[in-house]
Amino acid sequence: RGPGECFGELALLYNATRTSSAVAREDSVVWCVNQAQFKQIMRRAQEADVQQVVRHLGQVDLLQGFLSQEKLDLAQRMVITKFRQGDSLIREGEHQSMWYVLLRGEVAMSRRLPDGEADQLATLLPPQHFGERALLRGLPSEFSAHVSSDHGAECLVLDGHRFLDLAGHLTQQDLSRAVEEDLASFAQYKAARAPKLKGFLSRLGSDSFGDTPSTRRSSGGDSDAFALTLDPAARVRALDRIGVLGKGTFGLVTLEKDAETGQRFALKSVLKAQVVSNGLQEAIRAERHIMTMLDSPFIIRLHATYRDHDYLYFLFEPLLGGDLCTHMYRAPERFRTPGVFGFVLGCVSLALGHLHGRSVLYRDLKPENILLDAAGWVKLCDLGFAKFLVGRTSTLCGTPEYMAPEVLLYRGYDRMVDWWALGVLAYECASGRTPFAAADDDDEDAGPEAIFGRILDCREEGV
Repeated sequence: RGPGECFGELALLYNATRTSSAVAREDSVVWCVNQAQFKQIMRRAQEADVQQVVRHLGQVDLLQGFLSQEKLDLAQRMVITKFRQGDSLIREGEHQSMWYVLLRGEVAMSRRLPDGEADQLATLLPPQHFGERALLRGLPSEFSAHVSSDHGAECLVLDGHRFLDLAGHLTQQDLSRAVEEDLASFAQYKAARAPKLKGFLSRLGSDSFGDTPSTRRSSGGDSDAFALTLDPAARVRALDRIGVLGKGTFGLVTLEKDAETGQRFALKSVLKAQVVSNGLQEAIRAERHIMTMLDSPFIIRLHATYRDHDYLYFLFEPLLGGDLCTHMYRAPERFRTPGVFGFVLGCVSLALGHLHGRSVLYRDLKPENILLDAAGWVKLCDLGFAKFLVGRTSTLCGTPEYMAPEVLLYRGYDRMVDWWALGVLAYECASGRTPFAAADDDDEDAGPEAIFGRILDCREEGV
């Protein structure tokens, strides 16, 4: 490494062991930053960035009726996107999927005349917005929009479905203007709006924003460390052990049979001492709380929880068909058939949809966490990284090959990271490898640091 280059990024991004040593060949001056300092710097920067976006949204006429918190939530969901001169943002006759707020540059609205010529309707300047008319009407766009300024343009972009979620907050006047007026009147309104910029987002260059990382509290003693009690709808019964299903860091998962009814269960036993020593009391509580919120045939069912002096117990339905990872690599040709491929992804999609409908992020989608029951139905399990969330979070967690770029950037993320992971899973089912893995496991590019680099670049061939 020479002047201007860096090393040790893995320590900042992920709690992993060093993959190599660094030794100074000569007397050197090196600038260092530890992980805590790095996270603090990123938090401060992202908070300032989000506030600048909020101030910009405060100048958007369509959002004048929004509360400050609503604008903050919106700012965290919008993505800054750069466009070059001539780039087409909206095409006449096509359905619209995005809503745009101009940050910099100019955008021209036009429509085709019967003779094929383009009729210029209006030129939009910051902080004007566009795209809402087609979204609210649910019809193809009546006009086109392209970047007309020499130096390109920057926009805040919001997914169309999320924009429609905001429609209930819009005033009746705004709704009427966007939906009911004819295109000529709508274009005149757009052209007549005089932008009033009071500063600009000069520092923003990222593609997402977020809140500060969540923290875990650790109780000082064992007496109040666990608020984990038996579910009122169940009672502790005498269980007979049939065998061991698996062994984890903190205990066993065993197959048990109810001595009275013969019903079978999977019993997860978690050693309390190890949970306390690792400061995971809050995580255990959160996992149990989330599991009690769920009721989906595509997510493993929790029947009851209880404890004794040494262990915490989670009583699950038994899923005895094995995990997806084993099946995928034991019979890869089966998973590349449209029927099986679509069935697996369909089940997982419904599971994620159920979680997201209850404001829960899964954050650890991978074949090892997908189990099959005796009939072959696919179900999500292991919600250790799941999080109840309204808004965004910045916690770095998950499996490296399945992490979305926004997770690695410490800029905040939401449920979209689960859909990214589903795309990675689909790629793995179809090809037998994850898209950002090295071609050879023995390759020097097979480590987490190299994987993170390829994810952030998104330049892996074939993706």
